[in-house]
Amino acid sequence: MLEGPSIIRPIFIISDRPEQISQAIIERMGVGVTAFSVTGMFTHSEHAMLFCTVNRSEVKLLKSMVREADPRAFVVIAHGHQTAGGMLGPGWHGAESRPATPSGPAKADLMHSKKPE
Repeated sequence: MLEGPSIIRPIFIISDRPEQISQAIIERMGVGVTAFSVTGMFTHSEHAMLFCTVNRSEVKLLKSMVREADPRAFVVIAHGHQTAGGMLGPGWHGAESRPATPSGPAKADLMHSKKPE
C-alpha cells in the first residue's frame, strides 16, 4: 500500500492511441494501466481513457512518454492519498497467471503496480 500526503498521482489520459501509451507505461515504468471506452460529449467522438497511478516522482517521465506517443492526448493528474492492490510483476497476486510479453513483464489491467519498499 502506498500512502501519504500528495505522494500518489492518479492519472487519467484521453487518447486515440491507447495501445502505444499503455505499452510505454507498462514496459518502461512497470505500472498497470486500465482502459475505458469513452465518448467526448462536445464532439460525440469515441476515445479511450487510460487510468493508472504513479508516485509523484514518476509524473515527469509519464508525461514525457504520453507526449511522445500521442501529442494530442488530454492528461489529468490528480492528487491521491492512498492506493492498494492492483499489483503487476513477479511475485504479485495474479501476475503468475498472465503471460509475459516478449518486450516486458506480464500485462494486467490493474491500477497500480509498484512494490512497496
